[in-house]
Amino acid sequence: MNQVAPLASQSTNSVAEQKLARLDSFTHLLIRDVRSMVDVRIVMAAANTILLNQQGAGIIGGATINVVQQSLAQSLSLALARIFDAKEGKSLADQDKASVPVLVDLIGDADVQALLTKRIRECFPANADECEAIVTAALQGALGVYDGLLAGTGAQALKSVKEYRNLRMAHMLFHREPQSVPLFGELFLLADAAREFGLHVQRMVTGGRYEWDDEEWELARHAGVFWRRAMPEFGTEPITT
Repeated sequence: MNQVAPLASQSTNSVAEQKLARLDSFTHLLIRDVRSMVDVRIVMAAANTILLNQQGAGIIGGATINVVQQSLAQSLSLALARIFDAKEGKSLADQDKASVPVLVDLIGDADVQALLTKRIRECFPANADECEAIVTAALQGALGVYDGLLAGTGAQALKSVKEYRNLRMAHMLFHREPQSVPLFGELFLLADAAREFGLHVQRMVTGGRYEWDDEEWELARHAGVFWRRAMPEFGTEPITT
């Protein structure tokens, strides 16, 4: 079921309605950024799977492959820093950015939650209970993803990408370069959390049972073919990312 609830108008009057309009707008932007980021993660993971399985083996063109992987890691680091961005010392309610912390603040508002439920029930009266259940589960899922990330190793991973972003984007100001891009494990942890969060909020604002697996599987398949051709000495068997 992929019917879509209409988005809230930016000209609405109540504070809660204005928050819902911001949530709708930010969700659209965040999902676009998350989907693009996930594509990079898939391509990186495809190569990484081959390389990890062949530790110690010589790689033809290894230096070039390393440059490509490091460039992808840099791109992923900066994308994740943006996706999880929040300005310290400023209320999240006053930050106009499509980031996970800002959306968490919006969907944690009880009045916004009530409007989401009311909207979905009015849009799909024939399936009101089913759609409300989708929205409720997605809302709880999104909040759970973020809470779980902060409670675990995700907190350090977030610190790593934010420090890298700050130094990378302003290194001339600080007169020093970041030591290296964050660890691949940290990047993949954040990327997977951002993907799960994005999928939850897409379901939450639309009431639809969205899945991204098919498109991601197809990209992973193509990425595997590409990297196998780039590293033919490691064989041609399929890989799983």
